[in-house]
Amino acid sequence: MEEETRRREHGFPNTLEVSALPERPDRPRFYSEGTVLHDGSPRVLQIEGIPLEAQLEGTILYLRNRDEPGVIGQIGTTLGKLGVNIATFALGGEKRSAGPCCLVVRVDGRFCGGSRAPSGRSLRLLRRSSCI
Repeated sequence: MEEETRRREHGFPNTLEVSALPERPDRPRFYSEGTVLHDGSPRVLQIEGIPLEAQLEGTILYLRNRDEPGVIGQIGTTLGKLGVNIATFALGGEKRSAGPCCLVVRVDGRFCGGSRAPSGRSLRLLRRSSCI
């Protein structure tokens, strides 16, 4: 564990960056930065260097995709077919690039079958999307 203190540029007085190192050295590390607001609600501020701001509560899907037209519609349609309602949707990516983006989707209630986690069928449908 390492601790480092430095000035942040996000406009938040205190942030926390977390990194997860992979078991295999050929895999990339995962890192994210977040904060806790004055009312106690946690927020993510960036994921793997991609800026976005999203609430961290309830049932959340984290998706990586390419920045191209129709992504949000495909995800919404797929979740709708599964009977899942989107509560909030945060998209992060480079403004001048068609590179990688990330999505944090908070859903209402449960997935098909009453589970709070997506089923294998749900994940397969999302992965079939050409942009994810």
